[in-house]
Amino acid sequence: MRIISGLRRGLKLAAPPGLDTRPVLDRVKQSWFDILGSRIDGARALDAFSGVGSLGLEALSRGARSCVFIENAPECVAMLREHLERTGFAPRAEVLPARASSALDALASRGAAFECIFLDPPFALAAEEAFYAPGGVLARTAALCASGGVLMLRREGERRKRRDPFPPVVLPPGLRSSDRRQWGRNEVVFIERDAVGASNGGAT
Repeated sequence: MRIISGLRRGLKLAAPPGLDTRPVLDRVKQSWFDILGSRIDGARALDAFSGVGSLGLEALSRGARSCVFIENAPECVAMLREHLERTGFAPRAEVLPARASSALDALASRGAAFECIFLDPPFALAAEEAFYAPGGVLARTAALCASGGVLMLRREGERRKRRDPFPPVVLPPGLRSSDRRQWGRNEVVFIERDAVGASNGGAT
């Protein structure tokens, strides 16, 4: 796992042993950021369920103005802070070492908004109906999306399709599901907030 492009291109990132951190493969991350393109330039980014910070660090390396990282696992938080120091990105970053629900509430209470949101929850969580329900993690994260911003949800695509489809979600007004891409078992759903504020929600 490494930073692919930008100021810290090629820097290797460490991760705790085991599969619980679900690192994003370099080829998937490259495709993901190719789709984002110049939208990352100067963006305020949020990396939710960040693990050791692979996506947020990539965003900072490619020109994001700032990034907030949400991560609850102490081992990942320690490695994330080390990565921020090694890259020199610490002054442009904030780490919230808390459960996602608490961190999202704290960000909402202070009126935070982000042009670029990476939502990379554990695959089991992203398969639960509660995740997509009104007031669930997806809706609460999407509420932090700034005007004209984009939220990208990674979930397990191929394996899930052999079972029941993902539960549908009715997005709050002004948000729409704009695209889906799949790389192996990785499915990324792109959710955007209209810059002018649409009146109808959409469903993923």
